[in-house]
Amino acid sequence: MQHWYSNDEAAAIIRRFVLNDPNTDTLNPYEWDDFWSDAHTNPDVHAAWAVLSVYESRFPSQRKHNFCGEEAFPYFIATANLLEHGLIHVKNISEVDFVNDEMPPKMKELLELVEDAVKGRHKVTVEGSGQTDKQRNENGACTAR
Repeated sequence: MQHWYSNDEAAAIIRRFVLNDPNTDTLNPYEWDDFWSDAHTNPDVHAAWAVLSVYESRFPSQRKHNFCGEEAFPYFIATANLLEHGLIHVKNISEVDFVNDEMPPKMKELLELVEDAVKGRHKVTVEGSGQTDKQRNENGACTAR
């Protein structure tokens, strides 16, 4: 099934999946499965999904019914933060799709960005908070340093 998630919606779903905090908005039992299996029509969300799939493979679950190992969670949260702030951005989906098992340059760039965020090597500055995804991207309000 194809679905359009805004960057903010996708980031919230990723966070709910990782944090699963009963004191906040809880994840609908099928929300993660839907998010994971849908074909994403928003190129930025597709790119974030592709990044998450790398970490899901890199840190597999050691338990039968878990999606991935907990070691992946910091990378998932960093991906959600970067997506929400417009720093995971592609012009089209093909920029992050593997061809013949070869990782495209844009995917390498995004993985490096996520890993830098996890290691605290760059800060995300958000100017004009409260803007929508579209406004943030149009205004260039987010930068990575």
